Amino acid sequence: MSVQRVLSVEPDGVEETWDIEVEDSHSFVSDGLISHNCSGLMSAIESVIRGERPHRRWATGAFPPGTSGWVRNLNSPFMIGITNAGVGHTAGTLAGMNVESSGGRGVHMGKSARGYNDPMFTSRWGFAPAAKYDSGGLLQPGATMAVNATGRPERVLSADQTSQFEALLSGGAGITIQAVNVNGTFDFSSPADRRAAANALVAEMKEALRKFDRSRA
Repeated sequence: MSVQRVLSVEPDGVEETWDIEVEDSHSFVSDGLISHNCSGLMSAIESVIRGERPHRRWATGAFPPGTSGWVRNLNSPFMIGITNAGVGHTAGTLAGMNVESSGGRGVHMGKSARGYNDPMFTSRWGFAPAAKYDSGGLLQPGATMAVNATGRPERVLSADQTSQFEALLSGGAGITIQAVNVNGTFDFSSPADRRAAANALVAEMKEALRKFDRSRA
């Protein structure tokens, strides 16, 4: 088999074409190789990150402006490159590993695959939901960019929040309460003020308990 360079491309009208694919997975066998539509693979990865079954969501022609969740030039654990020159192509980088589906090689990853920053791509996009835990948040149940098997949302701390929490556990930090609003404002700045605030809080709680007991009588 030999490879010939394309010297020129000339318009020759519009004709009906057919795309052969397997439902849901969009994979197919091409000359003995299991291949995958390039945008089908990238959008299937997106679906898994969203906690859904892998399926095709978009084609390269959707960029720009891009579909929901994609932000141009955003740094994210999942980034893709897009070109719509010729037949168009896309490939991506997931958690530092390049992933690509190309006609001659099928699905491949690592050094043999193009990443989001390959020179052939004219625009680069980051998937925002994959980066949302950089500032902390709730990790939803199921498999996204991580697996949460607790069955309930689990809090994820940012690096700064983790540092503060570890300092609290080691006794190297404290919590300063400046004001508490309980039917008014209390000053905690001096020992006398703290005693007065404590007495006021106790009085508030006793009154609340008295009303509660009266309502049950």
